[in-house]
Amino acid sequence: MTVLLENLRPLDLALMATLKRLCPQADDTALTLAGLASWQHAQGHLRLSLHDQVSAKHGLAVLKQSLLNSGFVATADQLISQPFVLDDDSLYLLRAWRDEHFVAEQLRQRVASLGNTALPLSADVVSVLDQLFPPSTDIDWQRRACDLAVQQPFSVITGGPGTGKTTTVVKLLGLLQFVAFQSGQPLRIALAAPTGKAAARLNESIRGAVAQLPLPAEVRAEIPLQVMTVHRLLGAQGQERQFRHHQRNPLLLDVLVIDEASMLDLSLFASILAALPAHARLILLGDKDQLASVEAGAVLGDVCASLQAQVLMLQKSHRFDGERGIGRLAKDVRDGVLQPIADYAPDVATVDYANLADGYRDYWQLVQQTPEDNESAREQWARQVIKAFESYRVLTAVREGRFGVEGVNEHCLNQLCDGRTPKQQWYVGRPVLITRNDYSLGLMNGDIGITLWLPDDSSEDGKRLRVAFPSNDAPDQLRWLLPSRLPPHQTVFAMTVHKSQGSEFDQVAFVMPDYDVPVLTRELVYTAVTRPKQRLLLCVYSPVWELAINRNTMRTSGLRKRLFFAQNNK
Repeated sequence: MTVLLENLRPLDLALMATLKRLCPQADDTALTLAGLASWQHAQGHLRLSLHDQVSAKHGLAVLKQSLLNSGFVATADQLISQPFVLDDDSLYLLRAWRDEHFVAEQLRQRVASLGNTALPLSADVVSVLDQLFPPSTDIDWQRRACDLAVQQPFSVITGGPGTGKTTTVVKLLGLLQFVAFQSGQPLRIALAAPTGKAAARLNESIRGAVAQLPLPAEVRAEIPLQVMTVHRLLGAQGQERQFRHHQRNPLLLDVLVIDEASMLDLSLFASILAALPAHARLILLGDKDQLASVEAGAVLGDVCASLQAQVLMLQKSHRFDGERGIGRLAKDVRDGVLQPIADYAPDVATVDYANLADGYRDYWQLVQQTPEDNESAREQWARQVIKAFESYRVLTAVREGRFGVEGVNEHCLNQLCDGRTPKQQWYVGRPVLITRNDYSLGLMNGDIGITLWLPDDSSEDGKRLRVAFPSNDAPDQLRWLLPSRLPPHQTVFAMTVHKSQGSEFDQVAFVMPDYDVPVLTRELVYTAVTRPKQRLLLCVYSPVWELAINRNTMRTSGLRKRLFFAQNNK
């Protein structure tokens, strides 16, 4: 336990001190385990395995007895009011234990009700399926996913980039809505994603997909085109885990689709299940091989590993060739296969740190231009600037240091300004990333805007800086906001791989530090290399690259075991 104790945060130590004051009978062993459990939760783990804490001095039985004598630990079969729970050989924070149990039970009930929601495959339904999925000589994984999802109340459609998850779910919704129209009762459908950026990207792709459905116009009209964040769907009330919709005030829905489900943490997923009516279908979309959520839990990974009858993996990429370039690299990284980077040319190449800003040159030149003095020309120019900026992004594995967000941001600005870096915080061309939702302004965590000049007769020089953001509701429209009005934000020439989830760019440069850190894992590398649509540039140190690809993310959780039991005892 000594090594881990060195990592404890001030919050963990304060918790130990509070428990000691409230439960003076607790010994140092129990207090230490409580601090470690708190630290583990902050690292994304749901529980502390006592097996990992066994030593020559403290056997498993001694550890468990110490916890049970502490006064702040209950067992799973008790009416629990203590802040910690001992379940089998694991120590949980009470909230995490409750969420894990609730999610497992809710999914067990949905799996058990399999026969109640199966869609009758009438001749009309089969005919619609044939229209939606024309005959093919290859295996049609999208049709298989649709066939699976219409037969059960809970389903997962997973797959890598370009495999058609959005296309598949739009066709599925079209089929469900077509059948509902035959019964005279259209379905109430909602689409959501964990972040504003992910919701905006799904917004962009879903409109065209719905318009192309070979279904009657009245059916297409009942498929929603607006995607919202999960927090907005649930009615976030500004406090942690406080939502307007819950078990006593459920959502008025028949179908809920959640995209980028790999970003869902256990607590948020529990809130979703609490607010979802028992009869409603739940469909998760996501790439199970991506990074798990920032907060505790690995919901999509646990579900895909345990409830395999509810999961269909799309296996054909319509964007990448799996035998070359980015597609082959993504597959190799996912499988832990190491090959020379040169083998993935020309879609994948190396780049020097000094040249990371080169992908921003076109955008920076546009920023320096002066558009015609009319509103239409300024709007068009601003949209061009934003489009140019969004075509390229530098992704980093860490936040701090020369190879982190801070160092790369400073380096890119210095390069673009030829060494004449602006002294002031706000300057023309500064790209900013919103880091906290602000519903009053319509800005979501992950939204990106560009700082530009606008005419302003009230200022001394006749102009004032504004930040231009694409509208989440109408991407072709812009919102211009004063910098002083923005919620928490940061400069975003570079962003972490975690922040890039739910986003795609034409070209990506991925930067890794030249030293090892625990965050460097196969899942992080996979997520980074699947963000570009056309070209990937790697600024990596080979030994660290190899270490990362050989290291899996391991999140300690009891959900997988509970779900596996539910799957095999339905």
